[in-house]
Amino acid sequence: MSISIVPDYPNMTIEMIVGEASPIQVVLTSQVTSAPCPRCGTPSTRIRGTYQRRPQELPWGTAAVVLQLTVHRFRCDAPACPQKFFCERLSWVPVYQRRTIACIQRILTMAWEMSASAAQRVAETMGIHVSRSTINRKCQQGLYSLQMGYQRFQQR
Repeated sequence: MSISIVPDYPNMTIEMIVGEASPIQVVLTSQVTSAPCPRCGTPSTRIRGTYQRRPQELPWGTAAVVLQLTVHRFRCDAPACPQKFFCERLSWVPVYQRRTIACIQRILTMAWEMSASAAQRVAETMGIHVSRSTINRKCQQGLYSLQMGYQRFQQR
């Protein structure tokens, strides 16, 4: 049995890990060769290029971790689709977010147990850089999604 401190990143290859102290940078490259268009759902294999994302990951001990992701841009081949180009979606990093889902969940868990100010201070000591206003916004978004899920459940 082998034990690794590096989490599993689906469809990604770890190119290198840079840094011995905080922040640690993990360089990852996507291995995906096709992706569905987010607007029409048509699968595309036409890679137009790559771009980089730098989301924050859960800390390793007390060292902050920043991922450097190289992911693909694809071209949608559906003639009726208004979206000509789109970016590869990652299941573990939400669209337009600066943190992984695991990092967001850790922040929200702390925020539900204490105030946003206290959660922000604890997160800083753990190596997660987040503001109090971001914590409040994430709590409101989480509460809204819970309410929407409950309303959908009751409509069934």
